[in-house]
Amino acid sequence: MALNWRHHATGDLRPCRYCRRPAFMRDEVGRPCHKVCAEQHEHDHDDQDVTLAPVIPLPTPTAAPQPRRRIA
Repeated sequence: MALNWRHHATGDLRPCRYCRRPAFMRDEVGRPCHKVCAEQHEHDHDDQDVTLAPVIPLPTPTAAPQPRRRIA
């Protein structure tokens, strides 16, 4: 599983709320946060009801379609 960051925001560099290193991204309430830090925090605290962003299942990879052959 991964957090859904499709609607994330960006801003000036600010300290990440978890690791304190500079981060451009913002979580859903506007706090500076790295995606990796948020996902690690979610994993570490998955027994709690509080989440930073909606959790969505990752799609299963499928085989790439084969290119069409041209018959002359």
